[in-house]
Amino acid sequence: MVQDTREQSPWIFEGLTQRKNKQDVPLAVEVVIDTLQTGDYSIRGHEHRITIERKSSHDLIGTVSHDRDRFIRELERMAEMPHSFVVVESEWQSVLLDCWTTTNYNPKSLDSSILAWQLKYPTQWLFRPNKFAAMKTAYKI
Repeated sequence: MVQDTREQSPWIFEGLTQRKNKQDVPLAVEVVIDTLQTGDYSIRGHEHRITIERKSSHDLIGTVSHDRDRFIRELERMAEMPHSFVVVESEWQSVLLDCWTTTNYNPKSLDSSILAWQLKYPTQWLFRPNKFAAMKTAYKI
């Protein structure tokens, strides 16, 4: 796994297991820190084919409401890759609730923006219930 040098709160790939001989065996995930042109995570040797943009609920709301133009440029770069993902560390309903309760940004605007981007750009958006589930999804990708 390749992690971008600018990742501020990196996933710690611990607690992952694989099934082997009917037992769960801990996985050792090697993470290499390097500069990625697009996204926060990728696979060594496939950095121009696979990208994962990681977002917490709060980060997603802030990005859409205050750093929109930069994020659209990111989505445009991601669209050039065969496999691109936005992995959100929260379920969609929780993101909308966070938007309503912790910011002044309208949840309807957030919903409309993300829906429009999902239609315009071929990036897959994956909402997971928590940070661990999001990290596990990134590993599986």
